[in-house]
Amino acid sequence: MRTRVLGQAGAKSTQRSLKMGFPGGSVKFGERVEGALKREIREEHGLEMTVLELLKVVGHILP
Repeated sequence: MRTRVLGQAGAKSTQRSLKMGFPGGSVKFGERVEGALKREIREEHGLEMTVLELLKVVGHILP
């Protein structure tokens, strides 16, 4: 089994080292989480992907 993780470069921290994180985004009303994940990766990185399994979803509802 081959595993790949996509990291995204962010803003520079106060220690002048580059911060890394995971791509983020939001789920549009009526959209499935898997669809939102695929859309965000395509929009931010130009990559197509297949969601094999969702491990955890972390989020909150914006007012």
